[in-house]
Amino acid sequence: MIKEMLKRIIPRSVIARFRLGSEHKKYLLYINSLASEKNLEADFLFGTPLHTNLGDHLITLSEHNLLEKNCSRRVIEIPTEVFQSYKSDVMKVVPADAIIYINGGGWMGNLWPDDELYMQELVDSFSEHRVIILPQTIYYDEKTGNMGDLIREGADKFSRCNKLILCVRDYRSYVLAREYYPKVDVRLMPDIALSYSIQFNDTFQKKVVGVCLRNDRELVVNHAGIALIKTIMEADGYYFREITTMSKKRVSEEEREKTVKQKLREFYECGFVVTDRLHGMIFAYLVGTPCIVFDNKTQKVSGVYKQWLSESSNIFSVFEEIDRDKLESFIENNQEKKKCTNDSLKEMFVKFIKEIEYGRNKEINIGVDSESKM
Repeated sequence: MIKEMLKRIIPRSVIARFRLGSEHKKYLLYINSLASEKNLEADFLFGTPLHTNLGDHLITLSEHNLLEKNCSRRVIEIPTEVFQSYKSDVMKVVPADAIIYINGGGWMGNLWPDDELYMQELVDSFSEHRVIILPQTIYYDEKTGNMGDLIREGADKFSRCNKLILCVRDYRSYVLAREYYPKVDVRLMPDIALSYSIQFNDTFQKKVVGVCLRNDRELVVNHAGIALIKTIMEADGYYFREITTMSKKRVSEEEREKTVKQKLREFYECGFVVTDRLHGMIFAYLVGTPCIVFDNKTQKVSGVYKQWLSESSNIFSVFEEIDRDKLESFIENNQEKKKCTNDSLKEMFVKFIKEIEYGRNKEINIGVDSESKM
């Protein structure tokens, strides 16, 4: 309560600078160095994390890998707190022809209203640019009073950006986006973290089950399902270990790749993973660890699974009542790692980015045909 009151009183730029800590001077010097470059040619990636959620960092790492390999220009990252701290300075250095990419994730809607407003601010601030919102989940809770206002404000700001493409990562979000933002070019694309590639060949602990469950406002606990899984697996000699997709401390740009890879290794070292986190499922999928998944409040786990991962034999979904026989069969048939086969998902992004590049200064229909992917 006190924290929320302080957020209303203290200017956002002050809060953002406080979160940056001693790094705020580093970023100010960096922005000044960009301002000193003559004829800067670059595209920009906004809304990236410096916080503790490693799922978001995996998204950003995947974006960098794809953009840097497929874009003709350098891509400059501007983390959320940096834009909030130095908005006017940042906007002065962005070239008029720069493509603006906005970090993917699950931050559209009224569950995280500050993030939704930040998304709207970015689109509004760069409304004269080609703006690409990378794959998002959209979730609105009708019981929350600000739903209508947020949707109307978003629709108004988005409609003023004539070259906006909104990518969403599940069919439910696609339907909502088409309804809420009828003037926006909406695309159905995978969570971009699914494009990441990594491989471990070490030994792993076959009888360890990593349990990665939420403890925030997106939590929906399936006590009966979790209890049944523990009963079945403990009877077969498995033991459970708590794991998480969160870091104990904020993660800088420089620490991002090392920290994410360490977390991926942690998921690899388990024989199975049980999770209700979207990127808990994706971490396990990328390293070939069999995964039992529950849904979360925003249904982004089930949305991404049903759209992109339902054919994976390495994932067992528990979105309704558990079929005990099928669960036991899944455990029996997934005693070894399976190589991640995400080439087709990666190719979707390569094609998408190349077509954006081709249409850099043209008004053309960009991207994949979303309707054909459903």
